[in-house]
Amino acid sequence: WNPLKDHPNLLAALARLKRQTQPWVAVLVGEGMTTDNAELMQLIRHFELEEQVRLIGRREDIPAWMAAADIHILSSKAEGFPNVVCEAMVAQALCVVTDVGDAAKIVGDEGIVVPPRNAEALATGIEKALQQWRGPNLTQQLQAGSARIAAHYSLEKMVQTYQSLWRSLSSEAGSAQAPTVTTTTGPILLYVVNNPAFFLSHRLPLAQAAQSAGFQVHVATMNGPAVARIKAQGFTHHVLPLSRSGKNPLKELHSLWALYRLFKRVRPQVVHAVTIKPVLYGGIAARLARVPGFLAAVSGLGYLFTDERDSAVKRIALFMYKLALGHPHSRVVFQNISDRDVLLQAGVVRCEQAVMIRGSGVDLDQFSYQSEPDAPIVALMVARLLADKGVNEFIEAAKISQQQGESVIWQIAGSPDPGNPASLTREQMTDWHQAGVVQWLGEQTDIAGLYQRAHIAVLPSYREGLPKSLIEAAACGRAVVTTDVPGCRDAIEANVTGLLVPPKNAQAVADAVLELAHDTAKRQDFGRAGRDLAERAFDINYVIDSHLRLYGYLAKSRMHKRP
Repeated sequence: WNPLKDHPNLLAALARLKRQTQPWVAVLVGEGMTTDNAELMQLIRHFELEEQVRLIGRREDIPAWMAAADIHILSSKAEGFPNVVCEAMVAQALCVVTDVGDAAKIVGDEGIVVPPRNAEALATGIEKALQQWRGPNLTQQLQAGSARIAAHYSLEKMVQTYQSLWRSLSSEAGSAQAPTVTTTTGPILLYVVNNPAFFLSHRLPLAQAAQSAGFQVHVATMNGPAVARIKAQGFTHHVLPLSRSGKNPLKELHSLWALYRLFKRVRPQVVHAVTIKPVLYGGIAARLARVPGFLAAVSGLGYLFTDERDSAVKRIALFMYKLALGHPHSRVVFQNISDRDVLLQAGVVRCEQAVMIRGSGVDLDQFSYQSEPDAPIVALMVARLLADKGVNEFIEAAKISQQQGESVIWQIAGSPDPGNPASLTREQMTDWHQAGVVQWLGEQTDIAGLYQRAHIAVLPSYREGLPKSLIEAAACGRAVVTTDVPGCRDAIEANVTGLLVPPKNAQAVADAVLELAHDTAKRQDFGRAGRDLAERAFDINYVIDSHLRLYGYLAKSRMHKRP
């Protein structure tokens, strides 16, 4: 079970095969191919494949299952050398593969090759395989496929190839002087982020690009399961005693002290702080430790700043921001104009500090435009399960839709955040799911696939920086319903790519979703315009290039010479 294997595309293709009169059964083998996989089971139910699909999970007796199969399908959207195709052909299974990696090269003329990410093409390929399976030349074709693997990809052939390469390299080494290996060390770039999973979802492509550009990348986060994936990227990781919602003054001072000590020890040329607490504490620590360059990502000031009234809490927050962002050689990246103007008008940041970069970007290849699926209409919300994300309004809107007898399916993907006081509980979500109010999908990895199976993206948030979920929805060509608040309104073009509604208004959310559900032409026009907006404004390559220029500028600073 891996997003790159594109099981949603496979199941969509299998659903099209139900028109076949010939009975068939699809067996899914591998890690995660079990009924415990909620996302997989949701897909199977969505495509009504409960009778046709068998899940057998991880197996050790793969040769036996290959021998038992008549047709083997590779539905991946990315591969290197898919050895499983070789195994299937040796077992004389007819292979249908997507044109990724070396799959087409492996099967040659003895298999069927179709474009990736195209359910209709994959279904056509499988139908062709079913026809060939009944044909008079099947045995000859399968034997030719098995012979092809033996000739080109057998273990013996591989060993011979490696031995030839080793002999060649050994001969060259004996007749030529060994090359001199030089090592260079680039400037140290240190990311400070609360949650390691957030770093992976929002900053990983940027960090990889910085590493390729010559920076030594360090990442400081809380501990968590995602740390292993950060280290696997070749980044140096540091565990920080940070909490996202801690209110104990002594613990907060300890976090600030830990950052100061880390900066003094690692001696980064540039610190990039992301989210509120890393920006506040990281900015102060960077000034105290005399870090040469500081970059702050203000990804949303929070709901506190949507209230125009003055308050002691707001004054304290502005004082903390002014202290943190007072580094003489720093830049502050804003995702929307409203947040920028608040801090400019308050005198927290200088005009030359403020930089506008709209969001963390979206991979336009991964989040590709897809035509809408068939009915029923699906309204999808992708977010952390926090009250200020508008989860309660989404739930209430779903209830209103049901009370009106509408057939719209309301889905929500995300998980509770126990460390956040605004989080909903797992028990609440389970109750709503079991009551049929919404389909709670839990934490998901294939967000592109979710949007491609939905019709409308919904985010009734109270305030955002620039919500990644909405720019991903736009890239997939989905119409949007969101709130008229900073960040959310910046992620769409009102009445062009989506509809804006007032915050904290479930009736308005329901009305807007149902308006789009009933108007196919408008919904699809919004979706196409959303894809165009994503290509113009949210391409991750632009976001990466903009940040790399900032890193380069800040790394050159010598304003703060180290002691």
